[in-house]
Parts: sequence; structure tokens; C-alpha cells
Amino acid sequence: MYLQDVILRQHDANSGWTSASDGTPEERRYYCQNWRADVSAIITSGGLIVEWAKYTAYGIPFGLPGGDTDSDGDCDSTDITQIQTWIDAPAYDVRGDINLDGSVNATDKSLAISNYQGTTSGWNVLSAAVVANRIGYAGYQKDVNLDISHVRNRVLEPHLGRWTRRDPLGYVDGMSLYEYVASRSTVDIDPLGTTWQGQGGQQPIHDPHLYDTLCKRHCDELYPTDSLAHTACMIGCMGYRPPNSTCHEMCESMGMCGERSLPGDCAACVAGCEYREKINFPAPTPKTPRSPATPQPAQPIVPRPCDPCCDLPLGPMEMGFIGDDCMPGGGGWTRNLGSCVACAFKAARCCERVSGTRCDPWDIARRNGCQYLGGPGVSPIEILPGYDWTGGPNSLINGVYQR
Repeated sequence: MYLQDVILRQHDANSGWTSASDGTPEERRYYCQNWRADVSAIITSGGLIVEWAKYTAYGIPFGLPGGDTDSDGDCDSTDITQIQTWIDAPAYDVRGDINLDGSVNATDKSLAISNYQGTTSGWNVLSAAVVANRIGYAGYQKDVNLDISHVRNRVLEPHLGRWTRRDPLGYVDGMSLYEYVASRSTVDIDPLGTTWQGQGGQQPIHDPHLYDTLCKRHCDELYPTDSLAHTACMIGCMGYRPPNSTCHEMCESMGMCGERSLPGDCAACVAGCEYREKINFPAPTPKTPRSPATPQPAQPIVPRPCDPCCDLPLGPMEMGFIGDDCMPGGGGWTRNLGSCVACAFKAARCCERVSGTRCDPWDIARRNGCQYLGGPGVSPIEILPGYDWTGGPNSLINGVYQR
């Protein structure tokens, strides 16, 4: 059910504002809404059309009272004559079928004369005074005095086609803080006045450039100087979190948490994931989801050689992972061993994101010539097969190369 759905309205019709209610709602009106939740028609409990309404793309109403056969916004003698023409033909038009029984006959003409003749609505009138309906475009509350629509957290100005104030959540669904549903008002809605949705309530497909920008801005603020933690934060922000799992479990499945993760990676990854949940962005869809009805046996992850990320076709999201310093010609590969290895880890994570394959960062480091530069007069020493952080042969401890 959509947030702005309305089923019916009950009204104590024989008690005025200045007297106490008798406790019995004599009048019941049913609301008919379309896919966008526009109130298209109002029907009585007896099945009679009370009034119709049409809307512009941004919500300016055009009211049509019952019996308005020419759709000009009023029910007058011309409309009564048209009903008689349909009776004589005979012909059918739903605008003349006041009691919605499937035919236009003398009963409909009598109802139009007694209930609706002389009623005027038309352009920018949502509802006749005798009906006093306030729910219109997209199910929003119409303020007939100020000619605006109240949408929980903001106010929509239908004549301008925009919000009257900035988005309280910031740049979460576009680069304009006043734009209404990314200028897609014929297909999208915004029931909270904060984040727009597609038809049926589905979240929109967000622009990946915007998604990357928001995640990168957040991770830049948390880890302005720690490139590895920044990368882990980006992975958490843009990674896929399966349903009913926590951010920590997601990061653990991606190798960011656990015994083999680098210090600080886990906290940074979780921080990125929690930020995505906070701004209510949809999680990226996994490339190859598995059906829970047909579980597959777990396959061991075997590190394998992988082309450096700079050899793959890169989009803005991948470039955000690896950074300019680690792109071809960047100084990160040649500045020192620590910087070179950091680039190799970024490249491995980027390769995994692009190709879906777990890669060996040490293999990338060797293939890109990562070297321990040593001090003055010391020849550079290339990383050899078996290089690790454990203190064994061919490892580096506190900046000292171990043979």
C-alpha cells in the first residue's frame, strides 16, 4: 500500500461546526485513485459519481462535477441536453452515467438535474464547495487558500513545479535541492517530500555518478589522509549487503573484516555501509545473486593473478577507488614501497569490483615493479615471490627488508 492511499471519508452531515456531533456519520464518500495516487473520482456509498478531477504534470487540478458531459468544469443546461441526446441515440458515455449502472437513461438525467446542475469547478479548483475534498494530486493535501500542496516534510508549489524550500536530507536524490522528482513528474512521486520514488513505490535507479560522489565525500571527511581506510570505506558504501545481514557481516564477506584484513579496514568499511543506510540509498544489486531455494556449495577463494586496475576499462566509480595517484604515470607506484603496495591493494579491490574475481594484490605489486628503495647507496630490492607481512623470508618489518 502506498503511503498516500485513502479509501473513504465519513462525515457527520447533520451537525454543524457550532454544535456537538450526534455520533452518526450519515455521509460516506469513496476515493478512487490512479497509479500516482491522484484522486481521480469520488463516489457515494450508493455508487453515484460526485465529481472527477484531472491534473497537470505538477499537480494543478481541473475539477469536473458530476454530470459535466462536455468536461468544461461545470454542469449546466448544455450537459443535461447532451445526456438526453445519449438517451435518444441510444449511446453510452461514462460522463452521462451518473449512477454507473452501465447505461445512460432517464434516471441519470434526473440525478444530474437534482444533484449537480449549477455546480462549477474547472481550472485550479480541486473540489466543489459542497464536497470540500482536500486530497488531490499524488494523494497530497491541497491547501485551497494558499494554492499549494503539503507533502509531510515540504510544500509543493504546483504552478512553479518545484518545492518551496531545500531538501532537508541534502543531495540524496539529485543535484538540485528544489527540483521535484528529478523533473520526472509524469512517472515518479515523492510521498515524504525528501526522496523521490518510481511507480508502485520502487526506489529510483540513482545516477551512479551521484552515488559515487556522495560516498566519496563522506569517506573523504572520515579518512582524509588514510588511503587504505578510505578505500575500505568506499567498498562498504557501495558494496552489496544481502537482506537480513548486518554491515559487519557484509564487510566480513568482502574480506574487510576478519583475521586477514588490514588494521582499520573493518571499521572503515562498516562506517561506509552505515552511511549508505542512513541516507536510504538502495544497495547495489549483486552481479550473480543466488536463489535461496537452490543453495550452491561454497567455493574456496583462491587468489589468482589479475591485471592491474589501470589495464581495465574504468568508469568514474572505479577511478574513485584507485585515485589519480595510482593511475598509470601516477607517483604512487614509484614513490616508495609502502605507497606502491597501497596502490596494488587498491588495484586488487578495483579489479574485484570490475571483474567479480578475487585478485592477489602481491602479484599486482610484483608485476608493477614495487621496490624497497632503501637508503642512500642501497640498491633497490624488488619484491620477490613469497613476499608477506609475517616476518618470514622476503618480508618487510618496520621498513627493514628480511631475507
